Amino acid sequence: MLHDLRYAIRTLRKNPAFTVVAVLTLALGIGANTALFSVVNAVLLRPLPYRDPNRIVQLWESNRSSLSVLVASLNFLDWRGQSRSFESMALYAGGPVSATGGDLPQRTSGTEVSRGFFDVFNVHPVLGRTFSAGDLQVSASVPAVVGYGLWQRAFASDPKVIGKTVHISGIECHVIGVAQPGFQFPDNTELWIPFEAFPDDGSTRSAHNYFVIGRLKTGVPVATAQAELSTIAHRLEQQYPESNKGQGVNVVPLHEQLVGDVKPALLILLGAVGLVLLIACANVANLLLARSAARSREMAVRTALGAGRARLVLQVLSESLLLSAIGGSVGLLLALWATPLLSLLIPESVPRAHEIQIDAAVLCFALAISVLTGVLFGLLPARRLSRSELNVSLKEAAGRAATGRTRRAGRILVVSELALSMVLLITAGLLIRSFFGILRVDPGFRAEHVVTAQLSLPVLSLTEPVHPGAILNYYGQILERVQSIPGVLAAGTTTRLPLSDQLNVTGLFDIEGRPPAKLGSSQDAGYRVASADYFRALGIPLVRGREFDTHDSVGAPQIALINETMARRFWPGQDPLGKRIKFGGMEPQPQWVTVVGVVGDFRESGLTERPEPEVFVPFTQHLDGRLSDPNLVVRGAGDPKLLVSAIRDAIRAVDKNVPVEFNAMDALLADSVAQRRFQMRLLALFAGMALMLAAVGIYGVIAYSVSQRTHEIGIRMALGAERADVVKMVIGQGMRMAALGIAMGIAGAAAVSRILSAQLYEVSATDAATYLVVSILLLAVALAATYIPARRATAVDPLIALRYE
Repeated sequence: MLHDLRYAIRTLRKNPAFTVVAVLTLALGIGANTALFSVVNAVLLRPLPYRDPNRIVQLWESNRSSLSVLVASLNFLDWRGQSRSFESMALYAGGPVSATGGDLPQRTSGTEVSRGFFDVFNVHPVLGRTFSAGDLQVSASVPAVVGYGLWQRAFASDPKVIGKTVHISGIECHVIGVAQPGFQFPDNTELWIPFEAFPDDGSTRSAHNYFVIGRLKTGVPVATAQAELSTIAHRLEQQYPESNKGQGVNVVPLHEQLVGDVKPALLILLGAVGLVLLIACANVANLLLARSAARSREMAVRTALGAGRARLVLQVLSESLLLSAIGGSVGLLLALWATPLLSLLIPESVPRAHEIQIDAAVLCFALAISVLTGVLFGLLPARRLSRSELNVSLKEAAGRAATGRTRRAGRILVVSELALSMVLLITAGLLIRSFFGILRVDPGFRAEHVVTAQLSLPVLSLTEPVHPGAILNYYGQILERVQSIPGVLAAGTTTRLPLSDQLNVTGLFDIEGRPPAKLGSSQDAGYRVASADYFRALGIPLVRGREFDTHDSVGAPQIALINETMARRFWPGQDPLGKRIKFGGMEPQPQWVTVVGVVGDFRESGLTERPEPEVFVPFTQHLDGRLSDPNLVVRGAGDPKLLVSAIRDAIRAVDKNVPVEFNAMDALLADSVAQRRFQMRLLALFAGMALMLAAVGIYGVIAYSVSQRTHEIGIRMALGAERADVVKMVIGQGMRMAALGIAMGIAGAAAVSRILSAQLYEVSATDAATYLVVSILLLAVALAATYIPARRATAVDPLIALRYE
């Protein structure tokens, strides 16, 4: 083997042009695969950073319309009390909070958790302790565990932080522990407070407000836990038919829960970059086949001197493995450069994106793929050379038979390249069309010139009711000051921003004069609290009736606005104005509210999601002391970013301890399609690489064919063939290969259409226009790649060609 490697090195040094082209082609394919594998490894393959992560599961309630419904706290307590499959189980719910104390204020993420939460992950604090039974009660000061990063930032890593006071959205808390580094579940949480320390808002099983996490006992599979909880859910359905009818349980492994949405897109990208590598291998195999024709006599001499077929195969494979090793090394350098770039381009919505790196697993992948590539593209030339007939190869006209076989093998490889390129180009074309189709979707609001500010206002009281006037005054002062800023056209608040990842609160409602809504029915709607100018600030049109105004105060008749989808669905052909509805689980004392207006539909959850029924109630009538995270929406006359400083000053003039997080609304709109944009860009890049490699491949085969047919072309021209006839002959050869490759590619693309269809939006996986455009594009590239050697063939001088022969 060492002798063969030394000989391979000398051979490659004697052919620098061949070596450079082959190495760069392989480096392109191996580097792209390695870089993308670093993403797939971090997101899909690497275990979660907890002990026995495969035993951690997410638990959901389910109904007829969804497998993932938030859990009612009373149902959770029954699951935990009756189940025998879990070591520990906990509920949690959280979101942005303001924190003051130490070097704060800061805006961070806080979560209410039940006992056993930290046991699920088997994490232990670096300082202090987690919650104990004595902590889990309503008191003036609530225990809190702070995250390691927050401890460093807010308390300067003070080892005496235990016992210090921190106010979380106005709640007085005392620090009892500091979480271990890296633990931030869920969603970058840095503050945990006990769920049991708050007044119970779970008196009804209809209020589905919590997430639930659990750790399975050793040896208990997910299917067993699923069966047990389904039995418990059935028992609860019989005990509480009014609230639990049709309610089931869905148990999902945590890793699957975290990566479920992004997994199909990443697998499609991995498949696409794999096709690029196959095309690169086909190109290098073609180069080796072209060289093998010239080396047929060499192999015949070696055979005559006693070399066996296995010995010849090993020699040729050693050359291909050396090429792949060099190409893999250069590809790894490309991957080291490309991986940080991918980390910057990858959307924040992709879980664990911060963990993307070139680690030992990625290095092993690069090594494995380099070896596999060397064998893959070297096997055909090795087999071809080892099977050469000794007598034929030693004749004077040795190269002709081998050349004919080489041309046929080269054509097969080029047809395969074109077919793979066609599959990749069609996939990219469909996703590009889908993406631009999404961009054309009318979101139902005007995002330009709008800035949003997510506030973390203090909870004014924990255990005692707050006078509505105090809350109204607090919120009203902020709105009044912001509206008075020069350049502000409108400013309003809402509990949920469109196209954001904020919790989508929905619930069943009753319609006056109709039977009450039953659990599992479709008589539900989104529930939003908004201020008077919210719709004007966001540019949502009023279709009928009126908007909120200053008369809609606490003592006035309660009102609501609905969207067009709700009007059509529940009052088809009727005027919804004046109708009365009542949400059962949204208010402490549900009351009938009168519909006074209908606003236009807008995309609440995503541009690809159809508008669902929405109800908007004025915050002046639904003041809740726990409403601590409103979203401020401000429309400016010009660039909204210029208003950020003035808005921050206006808010701090009311309360200097309120942290604020600003976003431009058009940035939120762009972020809502960021994952699709990332996928589209990479697929377009891979498709472009495939197209380039396919063009090089067909050019190489045709150019080699022309060089080997110089004598034939000279005879044809000597016998009277015109230059146009020669061009037509050569181009026809290339076009026949292109047509066959395109036909095979269309069949391949149609075969994988079922996998692709879930990623498309209002575009069929067999869209004829896309198939036609891609076919024309590939034919045009093939024609251009064939035309250059065809023109070169017409420059053959018949006398010189015949004299040479």
